[in-house]
Amino acid sequence: LLPLLEKKMQEAAEALEFELAARWRDLIKVVKSLQQKPKTSLPSFDSADIIGWAQAGLKTALFAFFLRRGKVIESTSMVTETSSAEDKESTLLALLQSLYASREEIPAKIYLPWPVKNKVPFETYFREKKKKQVKLIFPRQEKFKGLLRLANLNAASELEKKALLPDPLSSLQEVLHLPSLPRRIEAFDISNTGGGESVGSLVVFEEGQPYKPAYLRFNLRSVAGPNDIASLKEVLHRHYSRLIREKRALPDLILVDGGWGQLQAALTVLQQLQLERLPVIALAKRKETIYSLQFPQGLNLDPTSPALKLLQWLRDEAHRFALALHRQRRQKQSFSSFLDVLPGIGPRRKHLLRQNFPDLTSLRQADFQTLAKLIGPSATRNLLDHLKTSPKENKID
Repeated sequence: LLPLLEKKMQEAAEALEFELAARWRDLIKVVKSLQQKPKTSLPSFDSADIIGWAQAGLKTALFAFFLRRGKVIESTSMVTETSSAEDKESTLLALLQSLYASREEIPAKIYLPWPVKNKVPFETYFREKKKKQVKLIFPRQEKFKGLLRLANLNAASELEKKALLPDPLSSLQEVLHLPSLPRRIEAFDISNTGGGESVGSLVVFEEGQPYKPAYLRFNLRSVAGPNDIASLKEVLHRHYSRLIREKRALPDLILVDGGWGQLQAALTVLQQLQLERLPVIALAKRKETIYSLQFPQGLNLDPTSPALKLLQWLRDEAHRFALALHRQRRQKQSFSSFLDVLPGIGPRRKHLLRQNFPDLTSLRQADFQTLAKLIGPSATRNLLDHLKTSPKENKID
């Protein structure tokens, strides 16, 4: 990003557009400051999400820090355009719903950019949709105020970049010679962690931003073992057959993770479904090479290209979403293995445990009274004794 900004500043200065050059200079300073990791020192037990916010006209940016055990382990941002009729709290709720739609880990505390007047819709969403009791807090402690200020600054920077940098959708249309602006992009990934069963994932971006309600995961039905090409064909055929059958809108662009082989697989499926008109590309990770019918030898964009950054975001988001399903499967397998070797507890009680506890982590956190009501005091003592002596590999990371 910095090389592109510096180039823009230099071009503006050479054209004697000094006011524009100053704006680029100021943005460069902001970006450089944001590249530094937050210096806030927090106790090791602090886990929370810190939500930053910025608005300019009808555009709103949200920036989130994910704090776990005193360390910022991840951050993310989103920018959206709202109607003038929407109030700030409605917009914040909609952005939080999008942010947490596919996130599995939600902390007990979320720090908000201002004190919301009506917490009920927020708390209802987390309780009913995410099965989580969450405290929504406007920070009073200085240690969290510092992170919130930085999150707000990041959000403001996202709005600046949106206003000043080339639009990635227009850039993508231009470099790929697309017939229309790719307002809806669907990206696919096939993942087979550890050589086990493959899973497919679909992520959807609308107007250059994730649209998480449309994300999908696919358990493979016709492919045994790791076979990326066959798995991709199955996923594409199932998805687009359904869109045709239900007469739903088709995307402006399809992205598949991989190279020429994956592109050929996608083209074959689209031809079978008489959807040859849909633009499709493949993105190979090693050299970030783009393959399409227009670029059979491959196209390599500048690393700072907004079009490439958007494609990388799509590809990486699809991969992350697929890996999340692998983690869920490993947790369920570990839990089932533990119950299968648990002595002194019959099939009926094991079934009750599976119904009430999704994994070993939640089972270990349950107290004696809760378990005793479910499976009886004697079986509970046996279970707790076995949990104490069970090997560490049964624990969920």
